[in-house]
Amino acid sequence: MANQKYKTPTYVISGNSSLLDEINHITPEVGRILLELKPDIENGRKYLLKKINKLCLQYPRVPVFKNILSNLYEQQGNMKQAIAVNHWLVKEHPHYLFGKVNLAAEYLSREEPHKVPEILGEYLEIGTLYPERKEFHVEEVLAFNLIVIHYFLAIGEIDDAELRVELLQDLDEDHPKTRQALDAIQRWYLLNAAVRTEGRKETERKVPVKDTRSHLQTEEAPQFNFPEQIGWLYEKGLKIDFFEIEKILQLEPQKLVEDLEKMLQDSIARFDYFMEAALKENVELQELDFPQHALLLLGHLKSERSFDQILLVLQQDKEFTDFWFGYNLSYLLENAIFHCGRNKIPELFKFLKQPNICGQSKAVVGETLVKMIGEQGDNDKYIPKYKELLDHYIANADDENLADTEAIGFLISDVVDLGYNSLLPEIKQLFELDLVDSFICGAYERLEPEMRKFSYMPYEGFAKQELNQQYQFFNEEDSHLFPIETSDFDEMYYRQSLEAIEEMNKPLRSEKKIGRNDPCPCGSGKKYKKCCLND
Repeated sequence: MANQKYKTPTYVISGNSSLLDEINHITPEVGRILLELKPDIENGRKYLLKKINKLCLQYPRVPVFKNILSNLYEQQGNMKQAIAVNHWLVKEHPHYLFGKVNLAAEYLSREEPHKVPEILGEYLEIGTLYPERKEFHVEEVLAFNLIVIHYFLAIGEIDDAELRVELLQDLDEDHPKTRQALDAIQRWYLLNAAVRTEGRKETERKVPVKDTRSHLQTEEAPQFNFPEQIGWLYEKGLKIDFFEIEKILQLEPQKLVEDLEKMLQDSIARFDYFMEAALKENVELQELDFPQHALLLLGHLKSERSFDQILLVLQQDKEFTDFWFGYNLSYLLENAIFHCGRNKIPELFKFLKQPNICGQSKAVVGETLVKMIGEQGDNDKYIPKYKELLDHYIANADDENLADTEAIGFLISDVVDLGYNSLLPEIKQLFELDLVDSFICGAYERLEPEMRKFSYMPYEGFAKQELNQQYQFFNEEDSHLFPIETSDFDEMYYRQSLEAIEEMNKPLRSEKKIGRNDPCPCGSGKKYKKCCLND
């Protein structure tokens, strides 16, 4: 059951550094001390224990020193002393937010989640915990909601946890705390997958995917216009030297597009051949990346003539898409559709109406359609098209070739993303017909309030990157997967106060965000994703 006590925030969230200075008694003198100690705090110097102890006594009104001391003990593996210091901190500074957060984390690590509302308030909302305050630092809001997310996951309230994750994403989708929240959600789903899958099987409906390739199977490779250069794409994986990609792009465009389309056709016509070779280990893994090369290059070339060939790939079954694309499916196909189908929006709606299409493929098309519509600005003009689409599924509720609960669940998620609350009656009808996989889009009762407060954010994802960045994205090992952490709650929070100190004198992020592959602003010379992004 969702948390019915949650109140909509009414406070201001800012990056005003003086806000925390005043609350935590950070005088200019204390600020200078923290700045001087920062490098040693980061490195966990042992001598600091004695020095920070003295500072706690010298500045008894400053809770930050006690928080640092607790974290230092934890960093050195002395959890008993770390907890004792945090209890001291909470006793001396009962209103200090990070002390409360650390205490809540302690209760969660002890499997005592029932104590968390006693610390963070019955509403689990920072504004009601501190009703006298009308402004909060962004780090306070992120830290508070991160521990609340862990609380909800501990008691199995996944819908409430996901709502708070969305709040963090709205604040800063690239912040380490937001990433930690996403990781925690993923771990929860992994741990609960068996239970959820069992319940899902009772209501799910899948459509049989039409066989469009058996009659095409062959062992004969295509004849290419540029056999040498296309051969590189068959021989080398996505870690190919980008210099070779640049040489390929210098070829005659029309003939190059023909060759790239033949590569997609080859992935269909020789599927059985490559599958058997893979099972017998007669083929290197990088030799199976050629369809991915084709989609990336066609997207870069914005080849509208290749649109139908791209959709033909999406008409294949899940065995096919899993074999060729795996986790990269959404990145590659969304990118190709986004660039090659800009003037094909009616055809995309038609594809979503087709029978015998895998729900996963419809999800990719639907998600890309949302991004394309969002790019146009006036998304309301597509309300009739989505109404027609929902009505189509309602009218064919008994058609075993069309009524796919997974596809409809993703479709409803798209409608929610676009904020089409006028379509709530149609959505409700689909739920009443048991045509919706609520594990994908959530229960109907949750959708209605979400849609009424929706505002679309411009798309700035994979398809907006330069081709060299896209290749680099796949070159970074597992860069496209959320890391699965095994650390417990104590380990997750040991740097909490340090992060708060670092952020206190930083302005709120501007509209332009640092890209994963941009140089890190800390000056280390590393890429952002290899440096401070993972702090």
